[in-house]
Amino acid sequence: MKEHKKIFPVTRLEEKSGYLLYQVNMLWQRKVNQGLKSLDLTHTQFIVLASTAWMGKEGERVHLSDISTFAHFDRMMTSRLTDKLSERNLLKKIPGKQNAKIREIKLTPTGIELLKKAIQKMLEMEKEFYGPLGEHHQELNKNLEKLLIANRDKT
Repeated sequence: MKEHKKIFPVTRLEEKSGYLLYQVNMLWQRKVNQGLKSLDLTHTQFIVLASTAWMGKEGERVHLSDISTFAHFDRMMTSRLTDKLSERNLLKKIPGKQNAKIREIKLTPTGIELLKKAIQKMLEMEKEFYGPLGEHHQELNKNLEKLLIANRDKT
C-alpha cells in the first residue's frame, strides 16, 4: 500500500485537472448521447451536422476535409459519418465540378429540421449540466477556450 503512495503526487485524484476534465467529459458525453438518442443521433453525428451547418451558414461550400478539420475528427471517421448521415437523408454529398472526389457536403431539409431539434435538446442539456456553475459558466468557457487555443496544434 505504501508503494502506491510513492506513485501518485497527490492524495486525491480530484486535485488533478486532467482527471477532473476526463471525468466531466465522460459524464457530458453520456448525458448528450442519452439525450440525443430519442432523435436517433449520436453526439458525434450531431457534431458533423452542426459543423456542416455552422461552416455553411453564410453560403460557403463545406467539404469533408473542412468538417474533419473543424471538428478535429479523423478524415476516415468523418467520411464514414457523412456516408451514414447521407444514407439517412440528413445530408447530401455533391460531387465537385472539377474533381468528383472532392464533394460538397450540405444538409438536406430533413437534416436541418433534425438539427434544429437536436440543438434545442443540447441547449436544455447544457443548462441542466452546467447549471451548478451559475454565474461561473462563462468563466469556464473562457478558460476552456484558452486551453483549446494554447494546445490546438500541439497534438
